[in-house]
Formats: sequence, structure tokens, C-alpha cells
Amino acid sequence: MKKIITLLGISLLLAGCSDFNQGVEDGYNSAMERDADEEVAEDTSEQEVETEDTSGAFSKETAEQNAEEYPAEAGRVLVTKGDHDFTGMPYYFSGELVEVGTAEAFEGKTVWLIRNDNGYVMPVEMMDGETAEVGSQVDVWGTLSGEGYQLPNVDNVVGETGYLIMMQYDLNGEPVI
Repeated sequence: MKKIITLLGISLLLAGCSDFNQGVEDGYNSAMERDADEEVAEDTSEQEVETEDTSGAFSKETAEQNAEEYPAEAGRVLVTKGDHDFTGMPYYFSGELVEVGTAEAFEGKTVWLIRNDNGYVMPVEMMDGETAEVGSQVDVWGTLSGEGYQLPNVDNVVGETGYLIMMQYDLNGEPVI
């Protein structure tokens, strides 16, 4: 009889422990699910903040700041490669118009070659129909494509130059676009 009571006691104890363990597991799992839901909510809000921060409109001020930080000069890389990522960076470039035309390398787009005071020649993609005379002073705000080009037959202080896509420009000090 003692053996039966002992076995019943042990069985009840084990059954109680398994219910207790199940309750602990349920509580733990619920807590983990809540934590995971909170983390997802935090991740979502962080992503929304990042999206808001990076979705700002193009500004001339940002382009000019980037031009100060990454000046177009001898030895400067304004091309996306290695640790350098200039794709889509707002950028300001100013100089003298040295050539206007199209080229197969630029997929037949209208391109102005502009040389700044440092001797850096930047190809600038313009909208079709934009005209100017060689020798004009041009100030361009746009975005760097990240692509690099070698300009044969053009005296340039770099072997590979960046490529700027025009968003706004002034011609001889007068705003055009």
C-alpha cells in the first residue's frame, strides 16, 4: 500500500511539475512573442525614420557642401569604385564650357564638357535642346552618376572623370533651369 501511495504521490508531483513547466513555457513563449512584436515595431519605426531622413528633396546647399567636401581636382575620385560610392550624390560643379555634343560613350545624350579652375573636366548630361557657347561660364547642380569616363583628346587633370546629371544650372551668372 505504501508503494501505491508513493507511486501516486510521485505521479501527482510529476504531473504537477509538468503543468508547472508547461505554464512556465507558455509564459516564456508569450513573453518572447511580445518581445519579438515590440522589436518588429521598433524596427519598423526605425525604418520609417530612416526613410524620412533619406527621402528629402534635392537641394543646391547639399550639392555645394558635397563639392566642398569632395572637390573636383587632380587625383580626386568622383566615381563609384572600391570604398568610394558617389552614385546619386548631389553635387555642384562650376567652370568654363569647353565642348558641347553627343558621344556614343554617353549613349547619344547631350553632354557639355566643363573645365573648372583646377583643370578638372566634368562631362555633364544636359536636357536636349539646351544650348550655350563654348567659353560660357556654367554653374551646374545635379547628381553624380557614379560612372567613370576617360576623355580622349581632352586635357584633364584626372585619367577617369566623374559624370554629372544636370538638375539646375546657371549660364553666365543667369539662372536657366
